Amino acid sequence: MSHIAARATIKVSWDAMLYLARRWDSSALIQRLGYFLDLHQADIPDNVKTALLALVRPKSKILLASRRKWGTTGKLVRTWNVVENVPHDVLMPKEEKLRRRVDFSRKADR
Repeated sequence: MSHIAARATIKVSWDAMLYLARRWDSSALIQRLGYFLDLHQADIPDNVKTALLALVRPKSKILLASRRKWGTTGKLVRTWNVVENVPHDVLMPKEEKLRRRVDFSRKADR
């Protein structure tokens, strides 16, 4: 599921994303987004990554996911100050299940 952020990078307007990130003013959101983009080695312009990092509040260490479900232990990714409390095989499964694509552009024949 975490691959959604990385896949979206080919269509995203970085200016619009930065505008929204500033408007939402949520360090945790930026930290998780940055973490997922780095995890999937997404191609982000350097100035965008710098701007995202500037929106992270100093000393704001967060868990990647719910402590109730995944616990509180894991490796700290210092770049984004995110604790990886979710196993990598959950974040990046070896094989993704193929899903049927739905084409909404065609009108029904009925």
